[in-house]
Amino acid sequence: MKRKITICISVILTILNLGVVVKAQSPEGLDMKAVFEGKYRVWKDFMRSPAGMVLSTDGTSTQQFKEIVELGAPALPYIFEKMEEDSTLFVAAQKITKKKFHITRMGENPDDRRFSVEEYPDINNVEKIYWNKLWLRWWKEDTNKTPQQFENFYQDWKKLKQEGKEAEAKEKYQRIVDLGILALPSMMEKVKQRDIELIPAVSELTGGKVDKNAKQSDCLDWWKKDKQKWLIPSVQSAPTQDVNEPNS
Repeated sequence: MKRKITICISVILTILNLGVVVKAQSPEGLDMKAVFEGKYRVWKDFMRSPAGMVLSTDGTSTQQFKEIVELGAPALPYIFEKMEEDSTLFVAAQKITKKKFHITRMGENPDDRRFSVEEYPDINNVEKIYWNKLWLRWWKEDTNKTPQQFENFYQDWKKLKQEGKEAEAKEKYQRIVDLGILALPSMMEKVKQRDIELIPAVSELTGGKVDKNAKQSDCLDWWKKDKQKWLIPSVQSAPTQDVNEPNS
């Protein structure tokens, strides 16, 4: 009888211990900075390992890097903080935010590689774009401008549709999408106001978490349930280095 009781207690303790381990491995409820730092170290350790050193890429296609990206919007403050010293992390910011800059290649000669960035007129006709500096500038200076940018694009899009200028309206709609997930709160407010034409944009930015043909009520229910996973923590404005200059 005692042996049976001992075995039962052992099984119960094993189950409880497994439960604790599973909870400890979950980012939910844990300090996001600690979670990010842990996954960042795992990625860097892999890149320094024999398996990582033979890669011909920068490591952004590895499973270890993908796990950083999967942390999503709540990890962005720590990703951008670390980007100050590790420029490769701009790829994580790009994948998470889905923000797109509009780059124009200047010159007709194929050998003439000079570029301009529409969002920043001072980055004009430059030989090289330092992507980490570009992303850091946007993060520190321009994230709070997204709601107004959305509203401007939205009003232009609606006007063009009313005028029957479908091609131009399509381009303006794409500009809304190019704002990335920072525009989701503004989009959802319009959906709440019954503009379901924006649901496909919500679907695109969330990787299909919302079906592009979803009903208004389904879209709003999803947002009510999961919006915290998509909201980007606010950051304070801070001086930035010239994005045309390399890291010091």
